[in-house]
Parts: sequence; structure tokens; C-alpha cells
Amino acid sequence: MLKWINLENGLKNCSTVDSLAQSQIEQERQRWRDILEQLLAIVNFLASHKLAFRDHREKLTSDSSSTETSETTSEPSETGDAASSCVQAKSFFGLLQRSYTLFAGSSQRWAILNAYVKSLSLKPLSETRWECRVASVKAVKLQLSDICDALKDLVENTTDLQLVNECHSIEKEITTYEFVVSLVIWYDIFTKINAISKMWLCENMHLYVAIPHLDAFTNWLDNYRENGFQSSLVTVREIAEENYIDRQFKEVRRRRKKGILIMKGKIKLMN
Repeated sequence: MLKWINLENGLKNCSTVDSLAQSQIEQERQRWRDILEQLLAIVNFLASHKLAFRDHREKLTSDSSSTETSETTSEPSETGDAASSCVQAKSFFGLLQRSYTLFAGSSQRWAILNAYVKSLSLKPLSETRWECRVASVKAVKLQLSDICDALKDLVENTTDLQLVNECHSIEKEITTYEFVVSLVIWYDIFTKINAISKMWLCENMHLYVAIPHLDAFTNWLDNYRENGFQSSLVTVREIAEENYIDRQFKEVRRRRKKGILIMKGKIKLMN
């Protein structure tokens, strides 16, 4: 009995032989307790404001000394933020939304689309559901030529000049090499993220299980940057050849800034 009392006092005073190990265990326990408290606070905030599970922060805390776990838990959201912040990405997703909005504008237009698109209908983009993003990109990726035919048919069956111009504009933009490359790459990325998102929605999902999923996604993304792009170009080439798209990127012209040249008391505007 005396030994147990001495052990209890030693644990309280941190004077046992394995006091260092006990201290490390307690620190780890406290670390995870803090993380769970932060997650609970996030859930309560989102629930009270009726917001979806997405964020624009890279860490659970704003402190630069946050744990590695905190940094990795937002990886899919960071990808989503990249999709909405990059200029090229904004143009790409804006074009997808324009295509859907054009055909969804009336039942007649939608009927023309359905006459050509048999398997996958166009879908609107969603800021909160990864599956909707996958469906939106997939429908165009697998039926690009059919959508172009639907646009041509719509032009021939309308007298609305504004609608004709929009059809021509969309067809021209979705048949560029840049668009097809974006189509293939974003489809690969969204498909991967959607798979992780579905696993996270399982009722028995735990944090210690979710973290390896994020690590696996990060590794996949790094590998895709190194090797995946080249392999994706095979699919890009097939789509480009099917739609007679020139496999050349557009040359981006740099805008020249206007300046003011002062010579011998005269001011001259430079173009």
C-alpha cells in the first residue's frame, strides 16, 4: 500500500523515473485536446451561421507555430481556394458556368442541348460541393464536341443577336488548347478531392484516419506536378484531335504601361 501511495505522490510531483515520458504524454494529450477544441469551435461557428465546411485559412490557428497537423487539415480547401483565386482558373470556371447558364436560360435551349448531349447533362458549379464540380467538368470533358454542335444548332435557330454572339464566344473559348488542358487537369484534381470528401462524410470517420488521407493527397499532388501533367497531355491530345483544336498555347502579349517623358521642358506622353 505504501508503494502505491509513493507512486501516486511521485506522479503528482513529477519525480518518478519515467517523469520525462509522462510529461511528453501529457503534452501530446494537451495538444490534441487543443486541436479538438478548435475543431469544435469551428463546427459551432459554421452551424450557428449556417455555413458550409470550407475555409480560406491555411491553419486552424493564426499562430505561426501551429502544428503540422493544423497545416495539413486544410489542403483540399486550399485547392478550392486556388481554383477561385487564380486568374486562369476564374476564367475557366466562369466559362463553364456561362455554358450552363446559356442553355438553362430557356426550355427551348435546354431541349437543343439534350438533343446532342445524351449521357451527362451540363451542371452548374457549386462552391460547397466537390461532387458538383466534378460533374460540371466531366460533362464538358467527355462531350465537348457535342456541346459545340449544340451551340451551332442554337445559333441557327435563334434571331437573338446577343445570344448568337454569346454562342460564338463560348464555342471559340472552349475550343482552345488552354481550355482543354485546364479541363483535364481540374477533372483529375477534383476527382481525387471528391473521393476524400466522401470518405470524410462517413459517420465513423475519425481525425487520426483523416490525416493520412490528407497526407496521401498531398503526396499525390506533388507527384502530379512532377509527372501527372505529362501523362494528362495524352488525354488532352486526344480531345484536341477529336475537336480539331490546334495544340498550341496562345501567346500572351504584355501590356505596355504608359509613361511620361520630360525633355527640355516639354512633357510627352509615351505609349
